[in-house]
Amino acid sequence: MSRDQQAWVEKTLGGLSLREKVGQLLFPMLTEQTAAPLGIARYVAETGIGGGHMFGGPMAKCRRTAGEAQGAAAIPLLVSGDFEVGPGERIPEGTHLPGRMAIGAVGDERLSYEAGKVTALEATACGYNLAFGPIVDLAAVKDYQRQVDSLGRRPEEVARLGAACVRGLQDHGMAACAKHFPGDGFDDRDQHLMTLVNPLSPAEWRRQSALPFKAAIDAGVMSIMVSCIGLPSMDPEAGDPRNPMPAVTSRYLVTELLRGELGFEGVIITDALNMGGVSYHYRERDRYRMALRAGNDILLFVRNVPRVLEDLVGCVERGEIDEGQVEASARRVLELKARLNLHKRAMPDEAEAQGLLGSSPGRQVAQEISERSVTLLRDSRGTVPLKLGKGSRVAVVLVTNQPAERFSLDVFEGALRESGVEVTSIRDPQTDQVHDQVAAGGFDAVIMALYFPVQYGWNTVRMHGPYSRCVMSGFAIADAGAQAVYVSFSNPYHVYELPQMDPYLVTYGGSPAAQRAAATALVGRTAIRGRIPCELDGFFGVGDGVQRGATR
Repeated sequence: MSRDQQAWVEKTLGGLSLREKVGQLLFPMLTEQTAAPLGIARYVAETGIGGGHMFGGPMAKCRRTAGEAQGAAAIPLLVSGDFEVGPGERIPEGTHLPGRMAIGAVGDERLSYEAGKVTALEATACGYNLAFGPIVDLAAVKDYQRQVDSLGRRPEEVARLGAACVRGLQDHGMAACAKHFPGDGFDDRDQHLMTLVNPLSPAEWRRQSALPFKAAIDAGVMSIMVSCIGLPSMDPEAGDPRNPMPAVTSRYLVTELLRGELGFEGVIITDALNMGGVSYHYRERDRYRMALRAGNDILLFVRNVPRVLEDLVGCVERGEIDEGQVEASARRVLELKARLNLHKRAMPDEAEAQGLLGSSPGRQVAQEISERSVTLLRDSRGTVPLKLGKGSRVAVVLVTNQPAERFSLDVFEGALRESGVEVTSIRDPQTDQVHDQVAAGGFDAVIMALYFPVQYGWNTVRMHGPYSRCVMSGFAIADAGAQAVYVSFSNPYHVYELPQMDPYLVTYGGSPAAQRAAATALVGRTAIRGRIPCELDGFFGVGDGVQRGATR
């Protein structure tokens, strides 16, 4: 920090009461519902919170909420957002990047840095200053819930690319938050519902999960998120290894391991304290107390801030929570704000913000990542690129659990039409209907597209429910004269569920750029160069990918 920044921290900290110091550690959802009946401004002013989390929305709404909150705060607020993938994930006008696994499929540090840069420039324009990302977990098991949000399986690659993203974010005014310590990706369940388990031995944990976090620390990451994941092989207080104490309340994992062994000196943020991974271990009041005692600096998604504030202040006054620890945490929070120069300007001017979201540079980054990451995992008959000419008829059958208003293949189908083919769009059809439609002939190619994205609390990323029944009929090969191809716009592991898929193309996301990249690859307008950064025994290994040049 500069002298000016350090002076502001010392002056501000010196003027805070115990209640105000505790307030700096509380991080609720920053919504009208949370602030009711006071309203955002009065809520912020009266509680003295250190920051809040915005879930997104149009740029104008985000700027209005953040501006109102910052205007009422005596000390500038940290305003966080879930930007694991990019700005378009939360802000509709923002750049829509493909899943982080797409960056892993390219393996280019420059693009990881640029993705961080695009996110920082666009998100800060909307009033955010803290990105919950990058995810530096390892995609170790096929049903890991955050698959396409991971950079891959190999610790060294995830470390290298994750550190580049940290630099891209922080070089452009946004604090990064590497997550989910002590490392997700080895459990196929959802920590929104239960405590996950990292099963690695101490030696394997240091060789695998720890490596990307250490790289992020070495890159200067400003914050790290500790999650509802147990590490029973290392935590002496873990308890039942099937349902261990979550890291978020473990003093050993937070203070001894992250602070001590890994040497992290920045801000430690809990994952959401309303998740089942911690809420089924401790009642609400106790989980806040335990998270603070464990050594976390910021308690995320605190409910009923006034009540929690009074309870924690009382704990400190009774000697149940060390006052020196509270002071140290408040100092770290203020230092983070100073490093972001929030004490000089908490919100960018609207004139500066205009034109940044979804700008040409951002779209170019998204398109380059998408085109270079498209991965052809199987093509035993050399079907791809498809043999199509002007006027060829193509059926695109979308199988998804998403409603039409949330996801469509309009961009994919539009890009196919641009190549001169006629497209028939079929969405979640009845089993016999689509089979008979294809079997009747007339299609030169049939594309079965899968989209089952990560959704919290669903506890699966596999094909599921009535949405997937239409594949029972084998419609894709109902007409022997039509070229069949299978595309996953989400989970690359769908080939385990449908091992008959061949050829099989993966895009690691359903963003507009990913859809366009898939279409141009299938018709031969762009080369196929991606190599998958994860593995599935018997199906594919890290680095697999059939390479094909452009033919048009």
